[in-house]
Amino acid sequence: MIKPIGEKQYKSAWRQFGGSPLQSWGWGEVKSYNWQVERIGIWEDDELVSVVSIHLRKFPLQRIVGLLGLSGFAYIPRGFPVKKADHIHYAIEELTAYLMGKGIAFALIDPEKDLRVADWNDKMKSALEDSDWKAAGETIQPNWTDVIRIDRSEEDLLQNIRSKWRRNIRKAERHGVKVRELEGKGSVDKFYKVIVSVKQSTSFKTHDLKYFQRIWDKMSEEDLVKIYAAEHKGVTIAAYLVLVNDYQAYELYGGATPKGRDVEASYLLKWEIIKRLAIGDKRAASGNKRFYDQWGAAPKGDQNHSLSGISYFKSGFGGEHVEMLSQYVKVYRKLGYSVYKFTRGA
Repeated sequence: MIKPIGEKQYKSAWRQFGGSPLQSWGWGEVKSYNWQVERIGIWEDDELVSVVSIHLRKFPLQRIVGLLGLSGFAYIPRGFPVKKADHIHYAIEELTAYLMGKGIAFALIDPEKDLRVADWNDKMKSALEDSDWKAAGETIQPNWTDVIRIDRSEEDLLQNIRSKWRRNIRKAERHGVKVRELEGKGSVDKFYKVIVSVKQSTSFKTHDLKYFQRIWDKMSEEDLVKIYAAEHKGVTIAAYLVLVNDYQAYELYGGATPKGRDVEASYLLKWEIIKRLAIGDKRAASGNKRFYDQWGAAPKGDQNHSLSGISYFKSGFGGEHVEMLSQYVKVYRKLGYSVYKFTRGA
């Protein structure tokens, strides 16, 4: 059974089930400026077994496409969390039927991989395909990532880092680079100056300042976002924006200025973040994470991929190359999905 769910109950279940930050209530608020966001609960008998944040969008030129009976589509980013892995099949069946009643042309999902469950991808794939979802052959969220197990001692974490990477960490320290967590007013401005610098010196595409400010404002209400910065002589030269849930951290955005690259600031910055999230700093909510997801990597062995350079940097920190399931689509109106693929150049 599916029904709407209130904010308090959604937040509690999302945290209990270990949902991705992109399925959090706050992320829905971040995206609500250009998506209609609906949150639902899935009950089996009287037990809440899943919560889902569904992002809905109308097709452009509604006056025209509306004549064809096409309204819009749904997208479920990194969804969805369940109470137990055994609930995946039931949740998918209920969700599929519910979406059919929304009058949408199709639904997309970029599944999360719950690293706490060894056969999660197999269970999710089986459930999706049993309900006639199809692999879409593309993705919005990264299909590959590099994940570091950080539920270890500082000594173990350091030993798993490649030797050259350890030398660069020490080099940054010798140059006087300091790392701190930014807090309060002005945090996003300092972070964004780094992002602008990265954009100017690379082909890196990014969002505007208002977007990052929305993430900070909406996600910080539950302490789900952190910004860490590397500074040199009082100037921010590298920064990462990290989202968290109770057991995992996700490094969504970041980079270094030319000065930051000169003094290897990114090496020290990432190492300090890992330490603080794994072992904990003075704020209990910051530490005791099990995984650090570096969010985005090239497919294994693909040297020509656009992410191959940054993947090499990430690989030196002792993580594991992890493959997510590809994006899946459930088509309710073939014409609508064909229009969508055509507009995306597929």
